[in-house]
Amino acid sequence: LVFFFTLFVLFRRWGKDSLLTLRYRRVLVMSMGSSIIPLLFLALIPDLILGTPLLDYTWTFPFLVIIPVIYAQTLRTGELGTVDWVLSRTLAHLLLSGVFFMVYFLLFLWLNDFFYFARPMSPVLIAGLAVIAAAFFSPTRRALLHFADHFLYGGWYDYRVTLQELSRQLRERIRFGDLTGLLVDQLSDILRLRGAALLLPEGERFQPVRTTGVFNHLTSSLAIPDARLTTYLVQAGHPLPSAQIHRALLHASLTPEERRCVDLPDVALWLPLIHNGKLKGVLLLGSRVSGDPLDQEDLRLLDILAAHAATAVENIQLVESLHARVEEVKYLYAQLAQAREEERKHLARELHDVVLQDLINAYVTLDQVLSTSGDGDWEQLRWIHEQMLHSIRTLRRLCSELRPPALDITDLRSAIEGLVEEVRRESGLNIVLIFPERGYRALDGLPDTVNITLYRVLQETLTNVRRHAHARQVYVRVHKEPDWISLEVEDDGCGFVVPPRLSLFVREQHYGLAGMAERVQAVGGTIDVLSAPGEGTRIQVRIPL
Repeated sequence: LVFFFTLFVLFRRWGKDSLLTLRYRRVLVMSMGSSIIPLLFLALIPDLILGTPLLDYTWTFPFLVIIPVIYAQTLRTGELGTVDWVLSRTLAHLLLSGVFFMVYFLLFLWLNDFFYFARPMSPVLIAGLAVIAAAFFSPTRRALLHFADHFLYGGWYDYRVTLQELSRQLRERIRFGDLTGLLVDQLSDILRLRGAALLLPEGERFQPVRTTGVFNHLTSSLAIPDARLTTYLVQAGHPLPSAQIHRALLHASLTPEERRCVDLPDVALWLPLIHNGKLKGVLLLGSRVSGDPLDQEDLRLLDILAAHAATAVENIQLVESLHARVEEVKYLYAQLAQAREEERKHLARELHDVVLQDLINAYVTLDQVLSTSGDGDWEQLRWIHEQMLHSIRTLRRLCSELRPPALDITDLRSAIEGLVEEVRRESGLNIVLIFPERGYRALDGLPDTVNITLYRVLQETLTNVRRHAHARQVYVRVHKEPDWISLEVEDDGCGFVVPPRLSLFVREQHYGLAGMAERVQAVGGTIDVLSAPGEGTRIQVRIPL
């Protein structure tokens, strides 16, 4: 009765006590529970059921010595030791056995008295109760284990399960934000620490990228002594208590800033993240809220976790470096495309203002000569006259292709309308042009790079349709939203097999499509090519604004 009364008193304050109080609760419950288990299960309960105890009552009294023994062990080591987990599970399973025994026994007595006429069916009744008990066993067991963990420990983590879960999450992390949240926030919650901080190298210093708890004051970078502390952490290769590092560098020649780093307050453990012999970062861990030290199981978990975290940091850095290179290539390609457009513009202007004007002047002069020449020279002059007219038309077309005048004079819509009208006239294609419904000036104010990209894509697409598609009908749709603009060109031509990647267009000799893809990607857009033999082609381009 005293034991159950004690449980009742403790249960009333469940959830209100600190983790330090939970430590004393464990000692009290475990010692009293261990001392009365033999009395309950070897004497009292068998006496009630069988009419005779399995063990004489007097032989259960010596188990009371467990109470002072557990007290002495706790005072000597500060905790229950390695049997703590076993005792917590034992308590949960004893509660489980007691609950099922009492429920089963009471139900059997009640049903046996209530349905006295069904006593011949007692075996069926017992079997039915057994089935009910089996059905509720697993959920009841989980609930009681959860109760025991939180009642005695304020929570518990299973070493293997936690390690597997954290390792799995570390393998899936591809961004520093996710990684730092896992190493700082989640790990601090699991171990119930006062705080944690993750430091990553930035040049010759270490920058706190995420902090929690008592380390929230760390906002500036730290000068970790490279030749001393870094070497010491790499050589150790495992979690190091702050006191051990302080003793190792006590007489080292450090600058005041380096000494401040070594003597950081509230740091209980330094966890180096080492990959291929290089320090990729440092995880600073505070002490536990309960005041209990981290045991060997905790250190083993942290040691393995540090190896996974160092690999994750290395992988993320490689991915970010690759992304930076990709962005650099995109920027360089955009600069190249812009320079190419400027050169096209310059070349078009020179051809138009110099070469074309000279040809026109020569053409006018030749036209005057033709009007006054004799019959003998007329045929030869006429041929020269026609060739010069053909050259003038060719130069005008080249100037228009190099730099459409409408993009310099008006807007994208006018340039597209001019291009479509020219293709209609030269090829006889039936081209349906669809613009946004918000009026004629819906495409005003677009960046010059977007205008050029969309115009060039449409120009190249219509050229491919004329040369290869054998189409009769072409639809050109332009759609604009506040954040993006899209261009879609669809024809009813012969179609082709689209390679799985746009980079393979060159291998398939679709050089125009490869150039379009590069141009669109350079401005951050996407291009989708949908086609199949005999089913036409649809090209969709979407560019963010």
